[in-house]
Amino acid sequence: MRAAQKWRVVAMSCFLILLVCVPKVRHCILWAVGVETLVGWNTPEEWVALIRDPDGATSAYATYELSRLGPAAKPMVPRLIDLLQDENVYVRTSAVVILGDIGSDAKAAIPYLIIALQDPEVRVRINVPHALASIDPGDESIVPALRLAQNDAGEICGYRVNDSAVAALRKIADAKKRLAAERKEGRGL
Repeated sequence: MRAAQKWRVVAMSCFLILLVCVPKVRHCILWAVGVETLVGWNTPEEWVALIRDPDGATSAYATYELSRLGPAAKPMVPRLIDLLQDENVYVRTSAVVILGDIGSDAKAAIPYLIIALQDPEVRVRINVPHALASIDPGDESIVPALRLAQNDAGEICGYRVNDSAVAALRKIADAKKRLAAERKEGRGL
């Protein structure tokens, strides 16, 4: 592989890592590289197909667009669950992120995401706890899996899987407290 090709592979890997690990800067990164010109593909089906595009920037932008759709991407949940088994780590990571962003409409993905906590790639595992807590913080079946993930020392971009699991468990605990407070207020206690 020539030096220019290696540089492109390294640059694209860094770009995708930043895109996944730092979701708050997704739009800025995508704007900076000019990928927003893909706006012509605008159906969820087309975005899901583009996740597997060999061009990493196109795949990353498709992930961004589906994440932005949130619950409106619910019809894509079965296809995203299938992508959790893809051979490409970036495709699997994208599927995890999008399922989390869909939220409660992606409940069918919970068993598959629990399995994804055992993925050989840290990039995937680090995103699963947030996705699980975003989909259904009241689902007790995810708590044992997240507790096990607290022992996962995998790290990427300065982020660790165990920290992600702790944050997800905290989100679940906060949701339970909110629900209890709402119930208490609703009964006039």
